[in-house]
Amino acid sequence: MEPDVVKSKEIAKAAVTNHGSALDFAHPGLQSDPNIVMAAVKSKGTALYYAAPNLQSGQDVVKAAIYQDPCALQFAGPSLQDNRKIVATAVSLSVKSPNQENQVNL
Repeated sequence: MEPDVVKSKEIAKAAVTNHGSALDFAHPGLQSDPNIVMAAVKSKGTALYYAAPNLQSGQDVVKAAIYQDPCALQFAGPSLQDNRKIVATAVSLSVKSPNQENQVNL
């Protein structure tokens, strides 16, 4: 039995705003919606994994994801994984001072 798929845009937006990984349960059409995906990656950067491929290659979405969690870079489209500026941003964000707690969640 397949898990329930959320088809309502309003319900999906509320869910991903609170728990970005809820994007996994959104209808594929909502996984392609830039507003839904942006809300998801701002909540949990690694929710980029569940985004439609065209959004995984979208610079704005990927930047938002890596600002929330630099590990999200691994789910970016190949062209952005090869983009020096994007990679440099992810690396600089992943470097924590000794007094900061590691906030990266996989």
